[in-house]
Order: sequence, then structure tokens, then C-alpha cells
Amino acid sequence: MTLNQKIPHKLGRGKKRVDNGGPNGSSRTVKFAAYAASDVNAPVKCDWSAMVKKFRSLGNRRLANCTAVMIAHTRQVWLANESRR
Repeated sequence: MTLNQKIPHKLGRGKKRVDNGGPNGSSRTVKFAAYAASDVNAPVKCDWSAMVKKFRSLGNRRLANCTAVMIAHTRQVWLANESRR
């Protein structure tokens, strides 16, 4: 496909679909409100990276691959906070 070629279909989110095929015509579409707890409050502040003493470049300056380094830093934070349990 070239840059000047027209896309044959629309990109993005499609139409909302509601499945009314449940018992007695009830909806089988999952509704987020049924699973969201209204009495749970998010913490005001949570810094998971505070447990890591130092973030090194992990080869990013040489390879210029931010995605791989992000995965390594995420693992570093995860392992540093594993001892919190």
C-alpha cells in the first residue's frame, strides 16, 4: 500500500454492539459497572521505583533500544518491590 492509496475501510473503534441473546432477552454484554467496586479508593501517592537504588543505562546508549531497557527497568522495579510482601 502506498501513501497516496485510499484505505478501503474506516480505521478506529467500531460501533457499539449489545448482545440481547441472554435468557428472557437480557443482555449478555459485560458491563464494567458490575465489576467496579465503588468503595475502593486509589492511594494518593505510590512510588514503586523508590526501592531501586540506581537505574543504569543497561546498554541503551550503545544499542539505542529504549523498549528493551524499559523491560529491564520494569523487572528491576518488580524484583526490588518483591521483598515488600
